[in-house]
Amino acid sequence: MNISTKNAEPMAILKQQRGFTFLELMITVTVAGILSMMAFPSFVTMTKNNRLTTQANDFILALNLTRSEAVKRGTSTTITASGGNWSNGWTVAHATAGTLRIGDALQDSMILTNDNTNTIITYSSSGTAAGTPTAAPGIFELCDDRTEEIGRQISISTTGRVEVADFTCS
Repeated sequence: MNISTKNAEPMAILKQQRGFTFLELMITVTVAGILSMMAFPSFVTMTKNNRLTTQANDFILALNLTRSEAVKRGTSTTITASGGNWSNGWTVAHATAGTLRIGDALQDSMILTNDNTNTIITYSSSGTAAGTPTAAPGIFELCDDRTEEIGRQISISTTGRVEVADFTCS
């Protein structure tokens, strides 16, 4: 009799354990789907904002590299728009050292424009900047495919200093 009592106890424990019913599982999946649909637009916006910031930082890095190389080498260094369009990328070059860095084309329908239509920015050995065809380096605007949204405005002063600010794309 002792043996049958011992065998009955594990069976009683197994009967007390339960899993999810199909209805509970379907409700959980439905709630998870609704929450993910609510979060998806925010995720897309966050991703686009991060890409915009990354592209702006890459361009600022290239401008700062151009300036620092000019000062370090004691002669002019240039950053040139690829194919005359900043959205296609850029090349940082020095007369004696050749190409120092090549920037890739912008991603995901982003556009980088210059208010002075400059396709070349030249930094002198003192760190000052000048554009070509206009003397002032100007202001660059970086926007993506969203209208009336925040973009990045990258300003280059004639002293060569680079500043970035948010602005509304048109």
